[in-house]
Amino acid sequence: FKPTHTVGLWHLKIHTCNLTTTILSNGYKMATRLETAMDTLISVFHSYAGQQGDKYKVNIVELNKMVDAELPGLRKKNKDPKFVKSMLDKIDIDKNGEVDFKEFMSLIAAITLSN
Repeated sequence: FKPTHTVGLWHLKIHTCNLTTTILSNGYKMATRLETAMDTLISVFHSYAGQQGDKYKVNIVELNKMVDAELPGLRKKNKDPKFVKSMLDKIDIDKNGEVDFKEFMSLIAAITLSN
């Protein structure tokens, strides 16, 4: 995703990590559970992206930090130090050594489906 991205009628201001207030133009005052989950995914991604480079991508160092902090159960199951690198290699569609938001969502979907 670019900083601002339109998906159907949903206008996501990803760079602000404020999806729930941006998309609620239908009069609803409270975010749904799914909207809150989407906002959380965006927020988590952007809290790690750009710590060492491109602010819209996560590199291997940032991905390792994310797995350690946000997915400790996954790290506990996979003690191999090359685990995150192999995960990156599988989801890095454009093979640039970094994970953009679309690739990150593929990772989240794969982890979710494997549980």
